Amino acid sequence: MQDTALMTMAVAVVVALLGMLWQGRGTAARFDALNDKIDGLRAELRIEIADVKRDLRSEIREVKKDLHGQIHEVRGDMAVVKENIAAVMQDVGVLKQDVGVLKQDVGVLKQDVGVLKQDVGVLKQDVGVLERDVAVLKQDVAAVKRDVAAVKQDVGALKQDIGRQTARIDRQTERIDHLTREIADLTVRVGGVEMRLVRVEDHLDLQPAAEPQPA
Repeated sequence: MQDTALMTMAVAVVVALLGMLWQGRGTAARFDALNDKIDGLRAELRIEIADVKRDLRSEIREVKKDLHGQIHEVRGDMAVVKENIAAVMQDVGVLKQDVGVLKQDVGVLKQDVGVLKQDVGVLKQDVGVLERDVAVLKQDVAAVKRDVAAVKQDVGALKQDIGRQTARIDRQTERIDHLTREIADLTVRVGGVEMRLVRVEDHLDLQPAAEPQPA
């Protein structure tokens, strides 16, 4: 910035001098004065330029130093980034493998889901059949219950009949026992009568026959 300002100022002075020369106003003394002034300006310019160069060199050194530091830091950061990228690439590779395995697992799961859907469809059909069978069984059970109730009533009636028949049999048994005792009695009595008849017959056989009476 300073070098540019000085150059601008020098150019302006030279332009002014040239203008004066072209206008014919200059004299030798003025020309010498101008030369002296130009020499002074040149000396000042050299000093200013030297100062500017010195400042620029200092600034350049500082900038270089800062740049070297920043470059070193950037290189360190880049090394870290490279390490991170390498780690990420490894992780990506592992993730790719995992994704491949997961895709295979998902494919297997899809197949299993398809089989399960088919099984569910079959189960639904079986459940429908079972529900119909259960409804029929319920009707059959209700009919069986009604039949059982009727059988119970019949069994109750039969029990009553059996009770009555048992009572009649008991009475008939008592009568048979009574008749058996009477028959035994009669048998004894008949035996006694037969024995008496035998004795009577024997007695009659021992007596002489009666003579016939004249008519």
